[in-house]
Amino acid sequence: MLFDERLNTMKVTVKLGTVGVPYFRAEAIWLTVNGNCDDVPAWAKGYWEKYPTTTKGGAQHAFALVLDEGALPIAGVKMRLLWPDGQDDRDTSQAQGEVGWANIPVWANFDPKVTPGPYKWFPVGFGDVVNGLGLPYNHHVSVFTVFRRSVTPIPPPQPPPATEQLRVYIAGPMSLGDHAANTQAFIFAADAVMAMGHTVFVPALTNLWNIISWHPREFWLDYDLQWLAQCNAFLRLPGESAGADQEEVYARAQGIPVYRSIEEIPEVEAPDVLSLFMPFTLGGT
Repeated sequence: MLFDERLNTMKVTVKLGTVGVPYFRAEAIWLTVNGNCDDVPAWAKGYWEKYPTTTKGGAQHAFALVLDEGALPIAGVKMRLLWPDGQDDRDTSQAQGEVGWANIPVWANFDPKVTPGPYKWFPVGFGDVVNGLGLPYNHHVSVFTVFRRSVTPIPPPQPPPATEQLRVYIAGPMSLGDHAANTQAFIFAADAVMAMGHTVFVPALTNLWNIISWHPREFWLDYDLQWLAQCNAFLRLPGESAGADQEEVYARAQGIPVYRSIEEIPEVEAPDVLSLFMPFTLGGT
């Protein structure tokens, strides 16, 4: 993949997304600052020459060009810009009449010394996910990504081996229905997962915190997503929950394995304690 080194200062990363066929792989990604196109790498200018766009000077946008296996632009591939408070869609036939390029404005300011940008940019369906878009120190930055369609199956990320202790994020209904019953379901699930040898994060337990010290929903969603980013497994409890659905989208975008039941989660295999104290065979001297 061709990667503009300046993106490292923004902590922009490209990760494997939900796998399937066709899959859209990121093959090139670069940025412009304040609409300045002169400082981009030479290979990026080559893309602009081959696939012209009059909007390349956009000061604060996420751009995407999707190519087929023969490097021809594909119209109608929906792109999604995801951030903690919502999402926006634009497809590759709606870039101001220019078939091939999609673009959506980016507004959120962030400090790259503290955290990556809040936006994720990816093809809807199966494809790589660009993480960390935003406006570093409120500078007007646009990020351009070229995706290439592939019909070769990509193996899905494998769950960690059963011997590894997982950090399991448990998501499910909290505010809808019976609050006490919902909290009980979280706690019972947490007990069961911990009995398998794993550790858990239970966002429902912050309800008590919120009763004592109230914060808006956006505060808790951001708080939960920061913890979710530190987990390597996601358990979705049954029931309707817009917040849990959004967290699941985030988990899949991060490549975190998603489990729909406790039974799907592998147990931690207990070590052979006796062998730790017997580095020799019984018949040894």
